[in-house]
Amino acid sequence: MTPFQIEGRMLLNFRHLEIFRAVMATGSVTAAANQMGLTQSAVSKALRQFESALGISLFIRENSRMVPLPEASALLHEAEGILGRAARMVDLASDLKSGLTGPDFLRLAAPVSASEALLPPIIAQFLRERPNVSVETIFGTTNEIEKLVEERQVDIGIIRYSHSSERRLKVIHLADDESVCVMPQEHSLSSKSVITPRDLRGVPLIMLGRYRRTRTSLDQLLRRSGVVPTVKIETHTITSACAFAANGVGVAIVGGLFARLHGQLPILIRPFSPPLKHRYVIITLDNAQLPQVAKALISNLVAKFAKVQE
Repeated sequence: MTPFQIEGRMLLNFRHLEIFRAVMATGSVTAAANQMGLTQSAVSKALRQFESALGISLFIRENSRMVPLPEASALLHEAEGILGRAARMVDLASDLKSGLTGPDFLRLAAPVSASEALLPPIIAQFLRERPNVSVETIFGTTNEIEKLVEERQVDIGIIRYSHSSERRLKVIHLADDESVCVMPQEHSLSSKSVITPRDLRGVPLIMLGRYRRTRTSLDQLLRRSGVVPTVKIETHTITSACAFAANGVGVAIVGGLFARLHGQLPILIRPFSPPLKHRYVIITLDNAQLPQVAKALISNLVAKFAKVQE
């Protein structure tokens, strides 16, 4: 492997980083050697070289165990980042060689809740109009999608807007949304035209996204209204929340845009007041030179989301 040098000291290469990561993961030289198909002496030697090149000790040797010092834990994230970026470069080179990337290949990341009812028909129509285009879709959380865009693993991301996104990325408005209550058709609250926090006192709830910003806002709103939520299920997609509501588990408080895509289920959807507002945006790398087909997909998404909101 190609070596690199640190301030005139011994040369390092990616194998040193791989061995360091393996020892951190397994806790022993023997296990790391077995994992990597190397001899114990080779792993020990590489580890000594790694520590010498960095000029710091990373482990305490206790019998057969390698106990990491705080310095080792601090360096692990950087080592994994370097190895991850190297692996992605190799994957990209392979994709370029095989034709799986290029001006007619797009990578799109979006929320999991968009994976079933919202994006498939939009992407399918887009591809029918462009038979030479291929698309890879990846679904995850807002933080995961932002990272994918920042690391150039995807061309386009769709996320729930956050102020931090606008500081680092180009943001294109996609849709505004408000939370709604989703309930079984025969629920005791079905006669109400609008649901308030106090209506939910003692009502079994289906809650999304624990520890996320939107969930924190909901928890604060309920607390200000003197309501202690009766949480029956914690889940992480609007699709599953609506399905649980349809099966009589309780009331789900979710984004209306995605909830209305599940109208085929035996559910009722009621506005929630005071409204919890959400904004969905498209993100790309700031100043990125997007291929024309990516720009076309962005325009298509903006138009389709506008129709969904009508």
